[in-house]
Amino acid sequence: MLVVAAAGCGVGKALELTERERALGAAAGVPDAVLLQLRAEGTDLKRVMGRDAKEDPMPLPGVEVSVPADRAEAILLRLRVALPGYFVFVSGMEPKWTGSTKQMAAVRGMGPYELMAAIGTNGDNHGLSTDIVIARLKYWDSLYGLDFREIDFDSVSASFVRKPANMLAFARDVYAFCPDVVTQGAKTVEKLAAEMDRENVLYLWWD
Repeated sequence: MLVVAAAGCGVGKALELTERERALGAAAGVPDAVLLQLRAEGTDLKRVMGRDAKEDPMPLPGVEVSVPADRAEAILLRLRVALPGYFVFVSGMEPKWTGSTKQMAAVRGMGPYELMAAIGTNGDNHGLSTDIVIARLKYWDSLYGLDFREIDFDSVSASFVRKPANMLAFARDVYAFCPDVVTQGAKTVEKLAAEMDRENVLYLWWD
């Protein structure tokens, strides 16, 4: 029987998988050892879902677990070290924007842009298809290097590998592409630039 100490559930407390969790992992092609790493950090294992060409739910080769929102960044970094061969990212918050938990996903064999395509990340309310969003992010990635942390159907976040030299000019580009981050967030382009500079994070969402 495969067990692991639960890092987030008390020192020395061992976990073991339920039959439902094993079946979920088998369907996703995720081994028990990876499932246990995720369960040690949170609760409620589920399949990571994308969308097919008809916008119907489509299972992806990965699983996700609910983790405390205030510990999500530390858990993300820990799992990225513990799970080589998997792309680990935040796949959403429950409830959206205001929840106390986040969904931490681990998917094998897919990079961030493949995941955006599979999840259908878009800014449809501003006329931005998934392909347009991916193309713009690839352009910014080529300039600054983007380490993607969150990927959802209407939001993306990434840290900068190379912070833009002129953050205010970059903030203007971000505002033109994603107005909601200013109109429903920072309130001014100058404040957006200051936030991105201080936190070293690009955060996009389309309400």
